[in-house]
Amino acid sequence: IVLFGTSDKVLPSDKRAQYHMSQDARREMTGFLRALKGVDEICVLNTCNRVEVAISGSVDAAIVKRLMRFHRLSPDEYYVLENGDAFAHVVRVTAGLESAMLGEFHVVSQVKDAIAEALAGGTMGGRLKGFFDEVLRVAKLVRHEVEDLIKVSEIERVAADYLRATRDLSRDRVVVMGSGAVGSGVARELPDATVIHHGDAIPPCDVLVTALASDAPVVTDPVPGRFVLDLGMPPNVADGVPHVSLDDLKLWHRRRTGALDEVFARAEAVIAAASPTFGGG
Repeated sequence: IVLFGTSDKVLPSDKRAQYHMSQDARREMTGFLRALKGVDEICVLNTCNRVEVAISGSVDAAIVKRLMRFHRLSPDEYYVLENGDAFAHVVRVTAGLESAMLGEFHVVSQVKDAIAEALAGGTMGGRLKGFFDEVLRVAKLVRHEVEDLIKVSEIERVAADYLRATRDLSRDRVVVMGSGAVGSGVARELPDATVIHHGDAIPPCDVLVTALASDAPVVTDPVPGRFVLDLGMPPNVADGVPHVSLDDLKLWHRRRTGALDEVFARAEAVIAAASPTFGGG
């Protein structure tokens, strides 16, 4: 089993956005891959923080990199992992330890959605299904082992905590653009905020939080005095408009989170002990 991927750990969001794949793009790529001799099974995980392709079988790495457009990247901006290393990585991803917000829960459902998509598309068989079944099992063990060391926070809660820590929300007028999971979550955390939708005119405000799934930036001009927090992926805010990005928010959150060395030491111990089929590396 070989995993090709890139994520926010090695590639910043403004550069990574162009490598994310729509469902149609994923379907097209897996169609090309299935036609290659030696490729048996394929699963694509595409989230706001990463795009990864797991392949069972023998594969020409150069072809996969070209299909994923990784040939445009330098070697330190993507990764290729095999067998036990791939397994340990996907366990950490599923347990929320590779997320922008350490310990967040959304990624578990995203992994399950990727599995369901691969099964529905006929690209996943017994070997990769067994691989991901083990991933889900061991990731649950990892979360149980480290839950006393990390305060699990969803991105919308971290965003709200950041605004409370850096702004005077008793005076600021807050607008949230987007009513999906993240936008709705921010609105629940900040009940005085005004929620608008894609295409709506942005009313006068002191703080604008963007949380849209948009292929192109929707905030293209700076407004004097307006603070912008961009939670969109791809980014909702154009270059040249001052804002706080997901990467900035990630850095702020991780600086507040202690005991990281112990978290990862415990996680690696669980992976090594609980996954004899694949090993820890």
